[in-house]
Amino acid sequence: RGFIFGVCSHSQWKPVEQQEIQAMAASWCGVKVLREDAVWERMEPRQGQWNFRFFDSVVETFGKYGVEVAPIYCYRPDWAVAKDWKPLKPESSRGKRPDYGHWANFVGQVATRYRDTVRYVEVWNEPDLLGYANFPAEEYIEMLKIAHAETKKAAPGMTVLTGGFTMMPPFLNIVDPRHMEKTLVQGRGFYDVQAFHVHGTFEKYRDQVDRLLKFREGLDVKTPWWANETAITSMGAGEYVPAVTLFQKFIYTWARGAMGYNWFSLCNAGTDPQNGEHNFGLLTKDFQPKAAYPVYNTIATYLTEAEYVRDLALGPGIDGFLFKARNGDYILAIWNNDRNVPMRPVALKGIAGGAFAVDMFGNEKPLESSDGCVVVDIGLEPSLVRIANPPGEPAACPPPIEFPSRLTVIPGGANAMRLVVRNPLDQATMATLALRLPEGIGAPGTTQTRRLGPGETAELEFPLDVPSGFRSMGRERREIGVHVALGSRWEGTFACKVDSAVSIAREEFSAELSIVIEDVAQQTLLAPDAP
Repeated sequence: RGFIFGVCSHSQWKPVEQQEIQAMAASWCGVKVLREDAVWERMEPRQGQWNFRFFDSVVETFGKYGVEVAPIYCYRPDWAVAKDWKPLKPESSRGKRPDYGHWANFVGQVATRYRDTVRYVEVWNEPDLLGYANFPAEEYIEMLKIAHAETKKAAPGMTVLTGGFTMMPPFLNIVDPRHMEKTLVQGRGFYDVQAFHVHGTFEKYRDQVDRLLKFREGLDVKTPWWANETAITSMGAGEYVPAVTLFQKFIYTWARGAMGYNWFSLCNAGTDPQNGEHNFGLLTKDFQPKAAYPVYNTIATYLTEAEYVRDLALGPGIDGFLFKARNGDYILAIWNNDRNVPMRPVALKGIAGGAFAVDMFGNEKPLESSDGCVVVDIGLEPSLVRIANPPGEPAACPPPIEFPSRLTVIPGGANAMRLVVRNPLDQATMATLALRLPEGIGAPGTTQTRRLGPGETAELEFPLDVPSGFRSMGRERREIGVHVALGSRWEGTFACKVDSAVSIAREEFSAELSIVIEDVAQQTLLAPDAP
């Protein structure tokens, strides 16, 4: 029911005992669907000689723990290669196109065998990538049409996915820059769901998803889409980055209308810390949980069978996605994208039954509320807010404090720090702001207090004494600490980076230009530029 919590794995290559451990681990963290290859060359190594033992084991073992398998029709045996196959890249022996007749028989056999246990099937893996499909898009579309017809003939209730597209074009080793367009348009009516991938950072993924949605809208594609293989390796980045990425990709995928999300993969493929392909798992190769595993479990615990409600506007650079849990609670997924201000407060109204902050590892703590309002500190690490027994949807208020993420000061000149403080409460309160100044900066006063009525805003200014010799830049950059309190109801501490500038009087410049740069050839790079 609801949004699909998925994962990818190659469990059929493991002994049954290890499949059992994988199935338990998947189930315990909230996985409901396992994407796995239906490897043709294993199922029919010689024409007419069928062996489903390996795949049967996966379906049965994971099924015991409530995890269904979503097969990929893929990887033809050598005897089934089409005699008229003409590779787009002749020097590569990979991605051979199967004979259409043999392909139809294979698909029909698999769909018939698993029609009572499988709901989703996928037609090939990444058909837009030459390493998997060394043949034109038009030939893949013919395979898609055949697979759809044979699947529906054997199992009318099965849902047919396109092969998972690697990413939005163009990219290296793409079969055809218009492959996705051709498949979605020329194959219309022969797929029920579009599958989409994209590995890497959340920032990259977000851009790709936004482009995908515009692309689909332009082609008038109404079928659902499923992000059924996307992750980031822990090689180099460590375990924390994939944990954050999983949270953000999962939530954003859901909020942008997908029907499901699959992390790649359940277990590490190897033990080499320098091999990216070895380090995608939620678990290590010997089944120890990595940081992403409890994060997946947190999302599953709070959001299984939940409904996405809407994006919640919380301020520039802040993402907020509101869900309604199956028990009626509201769950707000939040994170801050502005690294210059790593912690930002946001006020929420409409809190009647209590609110709780939940970090991405599932640790929950109560938030103090006053007059139906709570203030939430939103950091770079994504988290959840659980709003219990709500009378209605929560509403966001303007933030209780606004201050510059960076303050430029002129040593020896006139300087000041300006801040805005708000009272989001329904009753008056005393707002107190205090600065913690770095060495080298002084001020006639570092604390100010204002009485603010309900919803009232005040602008405060702190004059700063910055001596002429003060410097703040690079690794020696200083920070001003900002502490704000709204009576006894809420307080927070934040930081503002300080940059020192040098003021040069106009009369110090000569009237004539001493350097003129008119051509790029005059530039000498002392270090290679970033790509």
